[in-house]
Amino acid sequence: MGIFLKLKWFFKENWRMYAVGIFFLFMTDLSHVIPPYMIGLFTNRVVDRTLTWQYLAIFLIILAALYLASYFFRYGWSTHIVKGAALLEKTLRQRLYDHYMEMDAAFYQKYRTGDLMSHASNDLSAIQRVASGGILMAFDSAVIMILAIGSMIIAVDWRLTLIAVIPLPFLALGVSWIMPRLRKAFTAYQEGFSRMSDHAQESFLGMKVIKTLGQSQEDIEAFNEQTDQQIKTNAKV
Repeated sequence: MGIFLKLKWFFKENWRMYAVGIFFLFMTDLSHVIPPYMIGLFTNRVVDRTLTWQYLAIFLIILAALYLASYFFRYGWSTHIVKGAALLEKTLRQRLYDHYMEMDAAFYQKYRTGDLMSHASNDLSAIQRVASGGILMAFDSAVIMILAIGSMIIAVDWRLTLIAVIPLPFLALGVSWIMPRLRKAFTAYQEGFSRMSDHAQESFLGMKVIKTLGQSQEDIEAFNEQTDQQIKTNAKV
């Protein structure tokens, strides 16, 4: 939740766009909960041998209308939430670029170019994913959970609902166990990307020296070794 608090200035400026996107997302989740209930009613008709052609036609029309509405709602939240995430990334990139332009030579001597490149590429892309997929998963999972459990209690059976939610606490424990390890692995990936960027820059800047000393093959092998390590780090993530 810390990242959302740090980005509250952006959400405050664009609250209307996100409010519309979250509304469409809620309607999408709601449209996904109704069809299973309808299918249950349809199945009861089949089992009771009371199914008629009129009921079947009405059932298919309503089901088709729900799926069309779901498509419309999905288009609505994607165009608003994804648009907001793209706008956030654009804003942050512009701010970061302006900040780099204002820094003096001492700043660039203190911080490696690879670190700065990592912040300008991978870090901002990760923030963009938080502002789109992060909001989607946080809201979607909560709403679907509430709607699904509520509909099961009302339309099915509360005892069966309790049995169905037994795995959820274990799922929460699993997430709490894996998240710190995921952050640690992602940090290692970012650091590896920084080292690769530094190596590439040093190779370009020192190309004449490398060729003069006959170190081209050694430099290539060193870079390949970093690349292989980065592939393993990314696979761990």
